[in-house]
Amino acid sequence: MWLRPEEVLLKSALKLWVTEKSNQYFLLQRRRGYGEGGGGITGLLVGTLDTVLDSTAKVAPYRILHQTPDSQVYWSIACGASLEEISQHWEWLQVNIMRTLSVFDSGDDITSFVQGKIREQPITHSSFTGVQDRASIKQATTNSLRERSQILSLILKRINKNE
Repeated sequence: MWLRPEEVLLKSALKLWVTEKSNQYFLLQRRRGYGEGGGGITGLLVGTLDTVLDSTAKVAPYRILHQTPDSQVYWSIACGASLEEISQHWEWLQVNIMRTLSVFDSGDDITSFVQGKIREQPITHSSFTGVQDRASIKQATTNSLRERSQILSLILKRINKNE
């Protein structure tokens, strides 16, 4: 899913992500331990680290970062729960953005253009943290349906009593 562009600090996070694809302006990364044929000890360690750092967060296993060659700043612009999902975003960037970037003179102009294009893309919900939000939305929907079902059951019981 597309994200509202957000600055990412890479120094501490480099060991947790593996770059799968890259070009002059974008990195497609996989969370270390995902997609490695069972994950092994690395997957367990990264999963444990995620749990210790934030027990409510579930980090999407794939992401795309925007960078410019003259900057040390990276921007998170997309995340995905599967390689297929994130690859669709990667292809969209290649087809719709990469050709245009060569006309800009500065890295700041490129970043502004990329951020504007990403902000134009549909974002499915408002908090932009990936897989965690999907689970939260599903849980909220489930809770709401349960509450409505309970209310409906009470109404039906009262109607049946009055008949």
